[in-house]
Amino acid sequence: MLPEGWENVSLGAVCQITTGGTPNRAVPEYWNGDIPWMSSGEINQRIVRNVAEHITALGMANSNARRLPAGTVMMALNGQGKTRGKVALLQIETTCNQSLAGLIADRTRLLSDYLFHSLDAQYQDIRNITGDDARNGLNLGILRALAIALPPLDEQQRIAEVLRSVDDAIARAKVAVKQASHAIDGMLQRLFVEGIGHADFKDGYSTPIPASWDEKSLGELSATPITYGVVQPGPNVVDGIPFVRGGDFPNGKIDIAALRKIGKDVASQYRRTQLRGGEIVVSLVGYPGACAIVPDALAGANVARQAALIRPSKEVFASYLYQFLRSPIGQARLKKETIGSAQQVINLRDLKEVIVAVPPKREQEQIAAILADLDAFVELETANLDKLTALKGSIAADLLSGRVRVPA
Repeated sequence: MLPEGWENVSLGAVCQITTGGTPNRAVPEYWNGDIPWMSSGEINQRIVRNVAEHITALGMANSNARRLPAGTVMMALNGQGKTRGKVALLQIETTCNQSLAGLIADRTRLLSDYLFHSLDAQYQDIRNITGDDARNGLNLGILRALAIALPPLDEQQRIAEVLRSVDDAIARAKVAVKQASHAIDGMLQRLFVEGIGHADFKDGYSTPIPASWDEKSLGELSATPITYGVVQPGPNVVDGIPFVRGGDFPNGKIDIAALRKIGKDVASQYRRTQLRGGEIVVSLVGYPGACAIVPDALAGANVARQAALIRPSKEVFASYLYQFLRSPIGQARLKKETIGSAQQVINLRDLKEVIVAVPPKREQEQIAAILADLDAFVELETANLDKLTALKGSIAADLLSGRVRVPA
């Protein structure tokens, strides 16, 4: 039930909806002109202030490309992954390809900012119209039939301003996460080359290292032989034993709630890879080189064939070894050992030979502590971003339906 003064309208009743075209790339005279031309991937900008490619007037004349004014709301009709159904708001005049639709609002009834936020909030519903098959794209007929709730213009403006302010907060949070992640990448690179407070260096395996450091293979740093686990896990057993697969920690943390489980009879055959907590797991296939520390909560669990199990010896802290393996240096050494073309795989024999820089244990602790603090900061910023994103969805649903009104 819409509030008084609101109405449900189809986009075709309040928008001119059109698409574009791509000039023939085999004709040089059609390209590198002064007319902006937007590709499908640029929909991810959300607010489009510039585009990468330009066409000539001749290219536009010999294709279906047409000028779209600033204020046009763009929607991806198809595209890889999550592209289909995404929207962006033009801040410039541009042309576009045939995989994008331009929605030019009738400004006597509809504000572009409001239209952008309304369609953005309907993203999943719009995708559901054509299903999950990537071959089933949207088309102009579907867009013209889409309905939106239309409040009076002054209320559209107030709603758009609120949602824009939340978008701005989300954008700032994304920048904070990106900057913190870059800081970690830089620190990872620097700490495993320079260490902390060193003046004397010596040649290492691939880079200079502090003179007081050693270098050893992963095999030498493991208290037990590095191995993999369950070969034939069988069906998922609801009350069984959790086991960690190679794809369960792509971002450095094991998602315990998502783990599959094996029967106790199967687990009993792989006692050598029964987890105690504090080990390192390395993905051998799927996400080769991804690594994580096994949390104590997984004591008694097991690992799959796609994951290698490393029990750090007394020479190295698990926290330090984990940070080294995820560093640019560690990842380069791990991925150097990948084999295969279609699906990259790390061979267990090669993994054992990966060289690790080994500082004195006190310095290992210091390095791991610095990086753990940075990781915690990134997690905090990421959690803030997740909260803002969820808040945006909730606020948009309330405001765009009229359940919550923005006072004048």
